[in-house]
Amino acid sequence: MDNNETYIQVMIQSLNRKREVLEQIIECTQGQELVLREEEVDLDDFGDLIDEKQKWIEQLNLLDTGFEKLFERMQEEIQLRREQYKEEIIEMQGLIKEITDLSVVLQTSELRNKVRFEQYSMKKKKEIKAFKMSNTSASKYYQNMANQHQGQSYFLDKKK
Repeated sequence: MDNNETYIQVMIQSLNRKREVLEQIIECTQGQELVLREEEVDLDDFGDLIDEKQKWIEQLNLLDTGFEKLFERMQEEIQLRREQYKEEIIEMQGLIKEITDLSVVLQTSELRNKVRFEQYSMKKKKEIKAFKMSNTSASKYYQNMANQHQGQSYFLDKKK
């Protein structure tokens, strides 16, 4: 096995690993979807899933970079000896198709989660606004009542 065959095997391993990492990212995204479906969203769980997903995304970026560098190095060799690497090319094409399909699934899930999170955020904003308004109203009411009471006691004290 020469260096070129070794590089091609590394590219195949890289694509396999990329597929596995994408599956992990999809799993995290589905976990976020479950958290967002709950009546009371647990933001700690959601944040933990974001952190875990970030680690997988960093790993995916490293795999992409490594694969691209190898592909640039081997592209000319593969095209020159297409028949010799026919099986490996077919295997890589199959893996790339799987990765593309997983990417579509991931994008769809991310879009659904984005919509759910925006709905959750709007709901919380409304609750906060309503709380602030009721808090302000209560504060003004108590302030008003306190001022009225002081005025009455003033007159009572004056009569004595």
